[in-house]
Amino acid sequence: SFTFATGAAAVCVTRGAKGAALWVAGGEGEGEWSQHSGFAAAVDARDTIGAGDSFLASLILSLLPDEPASPGVRHELDATDALARACAIGAFVASMPGATPKHDADAIERIRAFAP
Repeated sequence: SFTFATGAAAVCVTRGAKGAALWVAGGEGEGEWSQHSGFAAAVDARDTIGAGDSFLASLILSLLPDEPASPGVRHELDATDALARACAIGAFVASMPGATPKHDADAIERIRAFAP
């Protein structure tokens, strides 16, 4: 199986404006994967530098156990919620100038609310 061959428990493929797909090992049987899709809301992309890094950081942080906890950060989201949040954060970063815009939780939630 892929998990055995690579040691990977999850595989994520980003698809730009089409969102992302996440496959997580541990379905009903050995070698089974569950698929989760996340869709990004349409944003006016101003600068895509940093969007992928922000997406990945959010996804990893959201799937980690709740240690060490950062104030205001939700850990251990289910895979679908983690992917949706990562897509929204990537879209937010792409919609702002610069690779590291100031975090704006309200703006990120507004983007997430408009995702298809």
